[in-house]
Amino acid sequence: MATTLTRIRRTTAFAIAPLLILGAALIISPAGPASAQADLPAPVIQSTALTDAQKQEIASYANAGLALFRSDTWSEARRGRDQILLPLSDAGVSVAFRLEYSRLLTDAMKTAAAKGQPDIRRLNALRVLGAIATAQSTGPIADHFADTSPSIRFMAAQAAGSAFRALATSSPALPSGDAVRLVNGLAKLVASDADIMVFDGAVIALVEATRVDQSGYGELRDAAFTQMAQTVGARVRAMPTDTTDETLVSAVLRAGIASRDGLSIARTQASDAVSKELAGFGGDLIAYVLRRAQSGQMPPPGSGTLRSALEQLVSVGEANIFFALLNLKASRDPTTLADTLKSGAGDAERSFVDQATTLLRTTLTGAPLSFPADRFVK
Repeated sequence: MATTLTRIRRTTAFAIAPLLILGAALIISPAGPASAQADLPAPVIQSTALTDAQKQEIASYANAGLALFRSDTWSEARRGRDQILLPLSDAGVSVAFRLEYSRLLTDAMKTAAAKGQPDIRRLNALRVLGAIATAQSTGPIADHFADTSPSIRFMAAQAAGSAFRALATSSPALPSGDAVRLVNGLAKLVASDADIMVFDGAVIALVEATRVDQSGYGELRDAAFTQMAQTVGARVRAMPTDTTDETLVSAVLRAGIASRDGLSIARTQASDAVSKELAGFGGDLIAYVLRRAQSGQMPPPGSGTLRSALEQLVSVGEANIFFALLNLKASRDPTTLADTLKSGAGDAERSFVDQATTLLRTTLTGAPLSFPADRFVK
């Protein structure tokens, strides 16, 4: 499974490259101390109550970085971006620092991200806004979910994901309600964006939101799981059975794995409502592979990454159902649909079709899940 996932991630990485060909090296490279400006000392970055002198030090540092960021020279703009991002990589960055940094930089980054600016500047400004991760800085991100440029929509989704990572790994400066609004905006991308890489970028961001397990952010986590299950599930139900788009399938698999992990290994147990949504999503994954098998659209066993990804959709789908029922105190014996499909036996697909149809028509439609019978099997 690990080998297959590695191959899928490589496939996705190659597919992303054309989308971000404009300035890819500028955007993806890690932040680092690239300018002559002295780094901000850790006591300033980690201070929970900034003094006036510390605020002045931050302002001097931010202004120096901003002057470089605005340069029309590629190397200077990159140095400015890296300088601005560097303090935010400190594991101990405080809420007070984020808020002050946001006050100093958000308006400038909002202007830099606006239409009419060079695309490289727009993309880097969105990256900075996400990394700052405050209500003030993330507000402009959502404005770009509807941008006409797929690369801008993709980077806006990635910026939202960066904000969620900041919530999960440091002292949070983004209120739960503002984070939920980002999730709702991402859900619209997942539901309707025709560009597969934008879809994948939005899924990645929602997955980051599901990993926020901080106290006081239960609403965010529930919203992320619910929106992901509902919107990706709807896309799966509409997916053509003959698709060979591995980027699309791997994005769906990514959401499935996050759902499984949210049900099985997360520190906080999923609520009953979320557990039911994720069980339904698991049913959608199985039902999709069932439709492919019924229509003769399954790649041959062992034929490559698409076949492996489809088998994994079944595996995470049945895991979602199993763990959701466990959470709902209605546990069933685990099913072995994926093992049947992977066996390579001559009658494997026929056996899979029979077992999957039974599962979807009984466990998914009976209590406590009680999904409509025609959601999975027409």
